[in-house]
Amino acid sequence: MEFLFALSALFSIGSGIASMAAANKEADAQRDQADLQREESEREARRIEKVRKAQRSKLAMRFVKGGVTLADSPLLLLDEQRKEDTAEVATQRTRGGAQQRLGFKRSRMTEKRGRAAFIGSIGQAAFSGAKALT
Repeated sequence: MEFLFALSALFSIGSGIASMAAANKEADAQRDQADLQREESEREARRIEKVRKAQRSKLAMRFVKGGVTLADSPLLLLDEQRKEDTAEVATQRTRGGAQQRLGFKRSRMTEKRGRAAFIGSIGQAAFSGAKALT
């Protein structure tokens, strides 16, 4: 009978170790996904920046071709558009950072659940050992 309790304790600890290892792998995958989201967001920000810069250049050329000088109102319009574009790019980058931080937070929570499973398995093993001694 004591052998069965000892075996139960051993399996309990083994199960906890396996749970912790699985949680750690999942946490690694979550961190990788978070990094990927940040990279994708940065790539999108650069794309937006490039497209908007080209659009502003085309607009400036239209003004010039139409005989309008780039002083006063047209210049203000281009400057306002540049500010809006800069804000959009900054928002995209902020979003990427927030997604990355959320992914890292989730990965830490996953690791903590894995450690909790391992610690719980040790408690279960200790309980089985105490039962064997009584």
